[in-house]
Amino acid sequence: MEVEGKVKNFFKKTDLPMRTLAVALAILLWGVAMTDKDPIRNHNFKTVPGSIELVGEDVLMEKHNLSVIDGQEASITFSAEGKASDISSLQKRVEQVRVIVDVSDIDTAGEHELRYTIRLPDSAQVSINDTYRTGRVRLTIDEVTYKDVPVSLPSEFGTAADGYLYGTPEVGAQAVRVDGPASILKTVSTARLALKADGLSKTQNMNCGFVLLDENGAEINSPHLSYDVDKVRVTVPVYKFATVPLEVGLRASADITEDMAKVKIEPETVQIYGTENAVGKVKSIKLGEIDLGRVQTGARINMEIKLPSGAPPIISATTRRSSP
Repeated sequence: MEVEGKVKNFFKKTDLPMRTLAVALAILLWGVAMTDKDPIRNHNFKTVPGSIELVGEDVLMEKHNLSVIDGQEASITFSAEGKASDISSLQKRVEQVRVIVDVSDIDTAGEHELRYTIRLPDSAQVSINDTYRTGRVRLTIDEVTYKDVPVSLPSEFGTAADGYLYGTPEVGAQAVRVDGPASILKTVSTARLALKADGLSKTQNMNCGFVLLDENGAEINSPHLSYDVDKVRVTVPVYKFATVPLEVGLRASADITEDMAKVKIEPETVQIYGTENAVGKVKSIKLGEIDLGRVQTGARINMEIKLPSGAPPIISATTRRSSP
């Protein structure tokens, strides 16, 4: 009894219960204050395009020759709960959120609605609400095949240097092999070479890239397409050209001398092209000889242009008229 009385007297003198209660209340109030400062929140997030991560793509290709061609850029909305500071942290790193989709069980081409699971960054301190933890996303899957696409030249690709002209470019490959989804490949019509040649004065070899076009000339771009080559070798022939006069010889008759005849040639000149050496040797082209004793004044004569041996080709037509 004496000990008990001493204890009572101690509590009366020190007021320990009241002090203990005050400390407990202080801790409680601090907790409430901290909760008010960093409250629990719910927030709706939206994943960024490209966050879908496919599992089993290799199985899809190896077993069934299939590939996902559309739907991977979809954005997924989900709701998460956590402290305001943690919600804010995830908002700044939402691009790290991944949407996991397993495609290994797909065995046919077409559109498929597949279940996904949302995966947060490892350091995220929030929890996804159960309603949004999983869901479905629509993916388009297509057969992977190939097509030999014919190569074509642009209608215009540049102008040669003054005094020169381009011949028809020689293409090193008639087609390029394109691998990809069947639905995309069937729209591909040609591989148009990106040929650009300006100011050339000699034959040149080039390695040209290309773009795929549909039948209407619209460009086809797809990350699902691949090529056996990325450039095609093209040779652009360059020729020297020159304008040379046409001439005729005259054979005098008993009544008409060469000085008495006046000949008009239509046209007066033609253009020739070839190597610089060959073109430089041709100063004029003689159409032939007119016997003045066998023609009448004003007569029109068609004469074929006969090039001398080794002369370069003529750019214009092959027949000309002469009028004595």
